[in-house]
Amino acid sequence: WQVWLSMLPVCGGVAMASAGELSFTWGCFICAMISNTLYATRGVLSKASMDMADPGENMSAENTFAVVTLIAFAFCLPAALILEGAKIPA
Repeated sequence: WQVWLSMLPVCGGVAMASAGELSFTWGCFICAMISNTLYATRGVLSKASMDMADPGENMSAENTFAVVTLIAFAFCLPAALILEGAKIPA
């Protein structure tokens, strides 16, 4: 619960920075909050997977973070190609 509680200052900081911006939009604010929450959740879940009884062979903290990052990339790649694929030069 302490890790989740530590997310409050991060989200609060983004909220304060966004509220003072002249071009503030709720859509961008919500996307920023989702991004912060998911980024922090990635760290929390990586740490939780390292606390398991058998994390697996060669799964150090660095390797776990690398695997989670590659999985996140794999999830983002289709959306990026759909939304931005036409802009990639041939």
